[in-house]
Formats: sequence, C-alpha cells, structure tokens
Amino acid sequence: MSLLATPPRSGRGDSIRAQSLTDTVALRLSNGETLTLELTDDIVAQLKAAIRAWGRSTCVARDLANEIHAFLADHPASSAIEIARELHIRDRDVRRVLDADPRFIRVSPPPGRSTKLRAWAAAQEEKRPVPAARTRTSAARSDHR
Repeated sequence: MSLLATPPRSGRGDSIRAQSLTDTVALRLSNGETLTLELTDDIVAQLKAAIRAWGRSTCVARDLANEIHAFLADHPASSAIEIARELHIRDRDVRRVLDADPRFIRVSPPPGRSTKLRAWAAAQEEKRPVPAARTRTSAARSDHR
C-alpha cells in the first residue's frame, strides 16, 4: 500500500497532517484502486493515539539495569549523563536505576576529571573466602572414593 497525499490548503504538498478542518488523503491499494479519505482533526488525533498504542504494545521492554551494568564494566567511573548519552536512555531513568540497584556504587572521579563529577561503577560481587581447612562435606566426599 502506498500513501499519496493531496496538497493541503496551506500549499505544502508533502504533509498528510490536517492543516485545516479537513484534508483529503488518497490511499493506493495493492490492487490498483485508490481510496480517498477526508481527515478531520479528530480523526488525525485518533490515528496518532492508535499508532502510539501500537508502538507501546509491540515494543520490547529494555533491561536498563543490565545495559548499564554492561556499560560500566567497560567504562568504570562514568557519570549518569555519560551513561544516558551512550545508551540513549533518559537521564532520570539512569539515575533511578543507579540509585535503586545495589550492583552500582558511587566512586571517586578518575584523575584529571572534575571533583564534582558524580561517578558510578559496577560494584564488585562478593566472593566468599575459601576455607583453609577441609570442610565436613569435602572430607565426607573424599572418604567415599
């Protein structure tokens, strides 16, 4: 299906937005027929709302925390704004994730950067110490061999 717009009354021919109370739009169907529709401001608003709803329903939700964690693994001591710009996420969403997720910690700015920089890094995962002596479970396993 291709879309052909008739010139709106304002003189701009490439727009299909309702420039006045009504505009007409011609839809060329795959079988060659042309369907002409009259668009009012109300119909245009309904079409825009339907397109937004369709976009929300077909959009796959991003896992912002994992994206930020992967970014900070490669770029430690980055600010929320740097993370947002690189990952194309809103600043406030980045700050919300950084503040809420314990995997992220505030760190001091790297040398040569402003001391006012609020830098973030991925927190190191806790590693449990390995016992020096054999544990009861490992001793039991070695006795059964």
